[in-house]
Amino acid sequence: MTPSNVVAVLRWLVRDTFRQATASGVFWLMATIIVVAIAFCLSVSVRGDQPLRRPDDRPDFLPRQASQEEKAKAPLSGVDVVQGELLLAFGAFRVELGRDAHDAVRFLQLILAGAAADTAGI
Repeated sequence: MTPSNVVAVLRWLVRDTFRQATASGVFWLMATIIVVAIAFCLSVSVRGDQPLRRPDDRPDFLPRQASQEEKAKAPLSGVDVVQGELLLAFGAFRVELGRDAHDAVRFLQLILAGAAADTAGI
């Protein structure tokens, strides 16, 4: 097969798949799910994050529930205290960070991939 034949076959395959998806209504369902997922992801932000990872150190940290005495001793020993929150739906829902912003975003990606993509995919 020549390269132009391959392109023609792929073009007709995409065209046929798109026509079948629009005829059955699956296209509009998936387009709606994608738009909702994008709008949700755009509404997420992190406020007050303190980086816990340093390139040359272990990321030692105290959880937010540590006592005031432990929090006062932490800076002297080089241990960070978790701070900040994850804001969902433009700040309508606030979730305290368990570690730092990177872990919060990875957890949110896991939830979206596991709950939304798997459920919608089935």
